Amino acid sequence: MIELFLLGPVILKNLNIPFTIPRRQVRALFYRLGIRQEKVPRENLCDMFWPDLEDASARRNLSHLISHLRHALPDPELLITSKDYLQLNRSIVQIDADRFLHLTNTSRNKTAISELTHAIDLYRGPLISGFSLSG
Repeated sequence: MIELFLLGPVILKNLNIPFTIPRRQVRALFYRLGIRQEKVPRENLCDMFWPDLEDASARRNLSHLISHLRHALPDPELLITSKDYLQLNRSIVQIDADRFLHLTNTSRNKTAISELTHAIDLYRGPLISGFSLSG
């Protein structure tokens, strides 16, 4: 099981052993996919990373980032891709932000004190604290 901790400074673990993703832009892509529980349109990612490039160039750059990300991940099945979308395979990754949202979901009939306490324990600081990407 792969774990992604986004609340506070980012921590990545595979079978409880920390790992890193070498390039900042590749890490940014991974974190962005981790934040969204649903599919992320490639078009949105191209606009986010390369707002001033024409579509074909931005898509080519995104394909390179995806390739780098696949090679950096301990399990290539973690990344689900299609022609138009990207997403993380939530069946093989646990993300603290997902768990936090589930535990604090007030639309459920009852939110137990123990669940809220667990949510507080998950919170280590602001989302992706300490990470920035120039531009």
